[in-house]
Amino acid sequence: MQKIEIVDISSCKKQINVEVPAEKVSEEFKRVCKMVAQNASVPGFRPGRAPVSVVKTRFRKEIREQVMRDMLPDVLKSAIVDNKLAVVGEPNIDEFTLNEGQPLVFKAKVEVLPDFELKDYKGLPLTKKIRIITDDMVEKQLEKLRQQQANLTPVEDREVQDKDYVNVDVKGKFLNHQADDIKSEGLQLEVGSSNLQPEFTETLKGMKIGDERTFEVNYPEDSTNKTLAGKHLEYTLKLNSIKIKEVPELDDDFAQGLGEYENLADLRQKTREQFENNAKEEALERLNDVVLEKLLSDYNFEVPDFLVEGQTKERLENFITSLARQGVDPRNTQIDWMGLRNAQRDVAIKDVKVALILEKIAEKEQIELSDAELNDEIKRMAKSTDLSFDAVKSFLTKEGAIDSIKGKLRNNKVIDSIIKSSEITEELISSEELDKLVHENHEHDENCDHEHQHEHPHGDIEDNKE
Repeated sequence: MQKIEIVDISSCKKQINVEVPAEKVSEEFKRVCKMVAQNASVPGFRPGRAPVSVVKTRFRKEIREQVMRDMLPDVLKSAIVDNKLAVVGEPNIDEFTLNEGQPLVFKAKVEVLPDFELKDYKGLPLTKKIRIITDDMVEKQLEKLRQQQANLTPVEDREVQDKDYVNVDVKGKFLNHQADDIKSEGLQLEVGSSNLQPEFTETLKGMKIGDERTFEVNYPEDSTNKTLAGKHLEYTLKLNSIKIKEVPELDDDFAQGLGEYENLADLRQKTREQFENNAKEEALERLNDVVLEKLLSDYNFEVPDFLVEGQTKERLENFITSLARQGVDPRNTQIDWMGLRNAQRDVAIKDVKVALILEKIAEKEQIELSDAELNDEIKRMAKSTDLSFDAVKSFLTKEGAIDSIKGKLRNNKVIDSIIKSSEITEELISSEELDKLVHENHEHDENCDHEHQHEHPHGDIEDNKE
C-alpha cells in the first residue's frame, strides 16, 4: 500500500509526501515494457518480436518516461481525493525518484482553498448614505442643458474677442529639437479657455478672418504634455472663421423645446426627480461596498497565490483594454507597470477573499443562478453593443467568460440577500461630505478603471474640427 503524508506549510499551502511500493512500480514497468515491445522496431528482429531484455535496454528512457506519465497523475490524484484537498492550480513536483525495482518517491507542493468558518452575515447593521439634492445642483444641470442647446453663430465684421469660437489652421516648427513639423487644419478653439495655451489666446485676440500670425511658445520641463515638455516651438496661425455662442433663455419655451416638459417648472421638477433617483441608485451601489467591507473586516485568512495572481492579471488586462479603447498604446505610456501590478495585487487579495466568502454563503443559502438569469444578462450586454444575443453568447463562450459572468451574477444575488436581511439606517449626507468619504475609502486603492488624460500632441489645443 502506498504511503501518503500531508505536511502543513501554511493554511493554503500543503506538501504531499508520497511513496509507492517497489512491487507496484515493478508491475508498472513490466506492463509498459510489454506494451513497448509489441510495437518496437529493433534491428535484427521482426516488429514486436524483440526480447524483453533487449527492449528494456534499448528503450530504457522511453519506458521510464511512460511509467512516470501513467503513474504520477493517478497517484497524486488519489492522494488529493483521499485527503479531501481542495487544490487550486498545478502541483509543484519535487524530489522525484523513479527506478525499476525501487519505490516511487516524490513530494508535491500544492495550494488549497482556505478552510474558514462563516461569521454572522444576517441582520448586519448598515447605514445607507444618500446624497442630498440641492437647488444649486438642479440649476447647474439646467445651465448645462442651456449650453448644450446653444448655437454657434458666424460673425465676420470684427476682430477676435474673448470667449469666441475660432476655426484655425496651425503650423508648428520645433526650434530646439529635431522633429517633424506640426500641421493641423480646421481646429476649433475657444479663445480664453483653460484648455488652451495662453500664448494662443493672446495671439488670437485682435485677429480678423484671413489674418496670419506667428508666435513662439516655450514649454516648461514639467509640462503635462510630455511630447512638448522642455520644447521651444514657433507657431503660425491662420484664422478661417469666428463664431459666437448664443445660449437660449431659461424659460417655458426652452423647456418645451426639449420635447418632454410642459413648462420650466416641470423641467425643474423632473430634473430634481432624476437626481434623486440617481442618488438612490448610487446609495445602493455604495451599500454593496459597505457589505463587502463589513464581510472583509470579520475575516483574516490566507488566500492561494494562484487565485491572487489570476485576479491581478485580469485587473491589469482590463486596464490595458481600457487604454486601447481610448486609442492609447500601453507601450508608449510612462506607467510604472511594476508599481501598478503591486498595487493591483493588494486589491486582488481582497477580491479573492470576498469571492471565497460569498461562495461559502451561496452554498449555505443554496443560492444558484438560473439559465434565465444568465440569458437576461447576456441580452443586456447584447443590447448595449448592438449585437445579437447569439453572437454575444458565442463570443463569451469562446473567450471562456461565461463562468466568470455567472460567478459575478451569483455574488450579486448573495449580496442582495445579505442586504435584505440587514438592519438598514438611511442617512442624508451632503455631496461634499460624501465625496470626501468616498475619496478617503479609496485613496489607498489603485483602481485600474480610472480615467487618464491624454494631451493633444500639438499642445493644450482642443482639436474639435468643424
